Amino acid sequence: MKLKNQTYLLSLIILVAVIAVAVSGLWSLRVASDSDNKSRVTEIFTSTYSTIAELEKLAIEGVLSESEAKAIATRILRNNVYKDNEYVYVADDQMVFIAAPLDPQLHGTSFHDFKDSSGRSVADIILSKLGNTTGSLIEYHWSQALPDGSVEDKLSIAERTPHWKWVVGTGIGFNEVNERFWSTAKWQLSFCLVIIVAIVGLLLASLNRMTSILGGELLTYLKL
Repeated sequence: MKLKNQTYLLSLIILVAVIAVAVSGLWSLRVASDSDNKSRVTEIFTSTYSTIAELEKLAIEGVLSESEAKAIATRILRNNVYKDNEYVYVADDQMVFIAAPLDPQLHGTSFHDFKDSSGRSVADIILSKLGNTTGSLIEYHWSQALPDGSVEDKLSIAERTPHWKWVVGTGIGFNEVNERFWSTAKWQLSFCLVIIVAIVGLLLASLNRMTSILGGELLTYLKL
């Protein structure tokens, strides 16, 4: 096999190897990203749920009246914003919004009026998953129509509190998940591309230098 062909073959093998490493790295990054997003969602959910559970306990023990405990919970929950796009919603036992920190216009309105992209009540989706359970965390999927006309799929979690039967939930949109993933992945892809170009460039430069020194292909030189 001619030296030039060997160089091209080696370049191809290196290219395939680097692509395989990049794909494997991206897959690992995606799994880690999904795990991190779920952990973050669960963390902020647990914080809010624990606050309500503690106030329920105080009401049951008589430290606070139920109305006082609910008023304190409502005030805390309505200001419970973690980031610009992270908050936990709370609805009462009739699925009326108690707290939706980033959408205060929803306070006092029915969750049943909140529809997904296909017009189905999101409250019905939640209740069908929750059933009559309390203290049991559930996952549900739904889709939201965005102002620009596109549709975003969302993964959410919810749980019903044991005493007041309030429904506590939060979630994350896949658009946000994908944006976070690609913001990191693009640097990894760029790095792999630079490595490929550098290695192939070095091989070709070495080939040109070698053939220049030998005055032609190595096999031709050996036949002389």
